[in-house]
Amino acid sequence: MIRRTLPLAVLTLSLLAACGGNGAASGNTLTIYVDGDVNVRDLYQKTLIPGFEKANAGIKVNMVFSEHGQNNTPMLNRLGASVKTDAEPPFDIVDSGITKNAAHGKLLDPLGADKVPNLSKVSDQLLVPVDHRAMPYRGSAVILAYDGTKVTSPPKTMADLLAWIKANPGRFTYNSPNTGGSGDAFLNTVLTMHMDAASVQKSTQTYDTGIQTQWQAGLEVLKGLTPAVYQKVYPNGNQEVINLLAKGEISMAPVWSDQILAAKDNGLIKDNIKLAQITDPPFTGSVTYIGMATNSKHKDAAYKWFNYVLEKEPQADIVRKMAGYPAIPSSELPAELQEKFKGLQTDNLRPGFETQTDSDAKQAWQKTVP
Repeated sequence: MIRRTLPLAVLTLSLLAACGGNGAASGNTLTIYVDGDVNVRDLYQKTLIPGFEKANAGIKVNMVFSEHGQNNTPMLNRLGASVKTDAEPPFDIVDSGITKNAAHGKLLDPLGADKVPNLSKVSDQLLVPVDHRAMPYRGSAVILAYDGTKVTSPPKTMADLLAWIKANPGRFTYNSPNTGGSGDAFLNTVLTMHMDAASVQKSTQTYDTGIQTQWQAGLEVLKGLTPAVYQKVYPNGNQEVINLLAKGEISMAPVWSDQILAAKDNGLIKDNIKLAQITDPPFTGSVTYIGMATNSKHKDAAYKWFNYVLEKEPQADIVRKMAGYPAIPSSELPAELQEKFKGLQTDNLRPGFETQTDSDAKQAWQKTVP
């Protein structure tokens, strides 16, 4: 999962003049609006776009890149205005923090396996939160990291993990949910354990304060863990938790899969740190969605893009360069990448709370737990 500034940068990879830098390109050229960090920009510039253009002769791609999404709000407004007036959209394809909002606003076209055959490889569970109007092409999840020299039999379920924390005081922590997604996932998952199934599903899609009446039991569980948490305080940020694990200060913690896998690849995390999947329920995951403007004039070319990024080779490149989860089953990846995810369920990316619900949960944690 990528959460990372340069000023707004517009990168032209080919034929930018065809769209005047102002909208979706004419002719057989796609314009893709992308936000994120420089690693996302490089993924497109150095890997995905060259590979796509080679595999689809005659189709060119322009990327409009906004570091950290500095131009997201005006871009979403421009898309909405173009749909309302049936004008040229500012892009054909979007890979951005605005993708979900655009899907919910019906500014993106529905996607299906009839137009994108490789979409049949993607879990339908991941398409429901965006009304099938966008598709995941990479992801990450919060998983359990532990020191294998100190923990020989890691917990497998959330109930087992909560019991382990209480039985091993000072050897576990999670960051304050307001400072990073791994701590937020821990909060979200404990609250979910005490909610009925219908409310859990609703909480991922719709803001409804009525479901929050079911949070108190989970908040009390979390408050009860504080005496067993490392130094009885909560670190600031995902990375600080990983640092504590690397230094041996703690033996177990929830971490983002992409961060810990990248740290292992770079040698910053030693082989004694092992990874495990928690179930019943699993920690939440994060999916990066791409979608197509409903008023795009280049839909056939866009369908080719969507299908291409779900092919085995691009998915393997995404895993190598982003340390993320593939959108297709990991069994389709090369053997060395399958080994990377051994013990992890890359297709089990449980959605977390929708934005406002998540914000309320963080506030409730802050008032109740520390």
